[in-house]
Amino acid sequence: MYSPEVTFKDLFIALHTQKVHEDGKIITDAVPRTSPQVILDEYEKRRREPGFNLKDFFHEWFEMQGAEESEFISDTSLPVDKHIESLWSVLERQADEVSVKNTSLIPLPHEYIVPGGRFNEIYYWDSYFTMLGLQAAGKTKMIRKMTNNFAHLINKLGFIPNGNRSYFISRSQPPFFSLMVEMLAEDIDGSIYVKYLPALIKEYEFWMKQTIELTPQMRSQYHVVMLKDGGVLNRYYDNEPKPRAEMYGADLEAYENSGRDYQEYFGDIRAACESGWDFSSRWLDDTGKLASIHTTDFLPVDLNCLLYKLEQIIEQGFAYQTDVENVENFRQRAERRKRFIQDYCWNEEEGYYCDYKYVKEEIS
Repeated sequence: MYSPEVTFKDLFIALHTQKVHEDGKIITDAVPRTSPQVILDEYEKRRREPGFNLKDFFHEWFEMQGAEESEFISDTSLPVDKHIESLWSVLERQADEVSVKNTSLIPLPHEYIVPGGRFNEIYYWDSYFTMLGLQAAGKTKMIRKMTNNFAHLINKLGFIPNGNRSYFISRSQPPFFSLMVEMLAEDIDGSIYVKYLPALIKEYEFWMKQTIELTPQMRSQYHVVMLKDGGVLNRYYDNEPKPRAEMYGADLEAYENSGRDYQEYFGDIRAACESGWDFSSRWLDDTGKLASIHTTDFLPVDLNCLLYKLEQIIEQGFAYQTDVENVENFRQRAERRKRFIQDYCWNEEEGYYCDYKYVKEEIS
């Protein structure tokens, strides 16, 4: 899989740290106009020449893939629902060409809806809320195509990445796939649970990976954390603790001012991106300082509620197959998680559910 960070190495770093474009994502998403090796050879030959201009070099050898040109003009006289209806065709993308080389875009086999602007790829949890709009608009076919795309990613990668870019494959996002399946089942019928059951199970296995490796001495592994009573809940986690490819220059600059350990800092930064909340004060010890981010110390209530839902939907899929043993298995898993959420995330004093900061053993 093409990775601009790996392919272009020193050139990639130079483009970001010298800020040839104010938006690092534009740099990372740019498509080379010819073979990467030709570009690297040319860069090595020219970069020490007097008057070499890296920005000019970038525009010469790369095609930017930023916000797509659109002639769409918002009609402010339209009611909100009519305005949204007019946007679907603007934000729709066709199935991707698998043959396109040297692009960070992971091709999808079916049409899909993107957020728009600088975001010309799908994002996992964003897409669920897009689907709610599609459902209200009666566009079940598009919901099914997008759900099929996510099932394709699970089958291809073993999980749904943050978005369909190669630089997102070290992390996921809040697991809304089960709610997408449930939405389709509402619009079609219960056979949908059976159709997507293998993908649902694979996603569940991704989030629960390394559970059996947990011990009182090694309480956390990947997305799973052992509680003091031996129970297990989940956290957000990214297994590549380094600057994000799409924000490389900004990330490196922020790290250098953080005073933090390299791997811990970037592990927490990337875990925040998996959460979808990004750099909310939710993850900060000091709400005014990004350097105080400690996302991986939290057992987020929303993540664990979504996984509770996933366990319930898997149970429902097995019920349609009359697989009594697995129905009971996932019923018990869901009940255990429900109990742990109640025990660790319910704040009696405040009267609502909170995240649990397992490192300090406190509600946050």
